[in-house]
Amino acid sequence: MNGVSVAKSPLSSSCAAFLTPPPLPVEEKLALNPPASTADPATIARGEQLFGRNCAACHGESAVGGGTVPDLRASSFLGNDFWYEIVLNGAMKDAGMAPFKSVIDHQDAEAIRAYVIHRAHEDKAMKHAGSPVKSALDH
Repeated sequence: MNGVSVAKSPLSSSCAAFLTPPPLPVEEKLALNPPASTADPATIARGEQLFGRNCAACHGESAVGGGTVPDLRASSFLGNDFWYEIVLNGAMKDAGMAPFKSVIDHQDAEAIRAYVIHRAHEDKAMKHAGSPVKSALDH
């Protein structure tokens, strides 16, 4: 080509087949069966802020888990008081969940739980209706 030598790529077409990324894993369906959402909008909004500051790094932004730690929206502990033993006292520290008693109090843990329950209800409704999700702060 016009006297210009073009270097061949070290990857031949036969090698390119080996460089094709593997298929994405099949997305598992998350069973969202949260308890009733009984908290007022102010508590949910406070829980959203606390979740973002204390929980999102591990449990995902907007309470949507990333797969390495439990997605709290589907937690069976949302509906009972063992939630506080886990969050505040480290009942699951052997599984990697550190206690947060030195950072938040019982009322904060309740607000976080209210927010996670609210998010579970939002996402469950969105799956059924296909409607956009609103933040607790949008109410």
